[in-house]
Amino acid sequence: MMAITAGCSTGNVVSQQPSEPEVTCIKGFSNDPSPGACGSYIDSDNNRICDLSE
Repeated sequence: MMAITAGCSTGNVVSQQPSEPEVTCIKGFSNDPSPGACGSYIDSDNNRICDLSE
């Protein structure tokens, strides 16, 4: 059973940030170190791990 309360507000507003789409390694690698095991190596945060495999 659902209770419906009209005109009631707690004053707490929660805004949801749009989440980034999940990107995964097309080869199935996990934490692939530099220089990467395939030609799709990307390391935008310079941690020497392929971003697609993190």
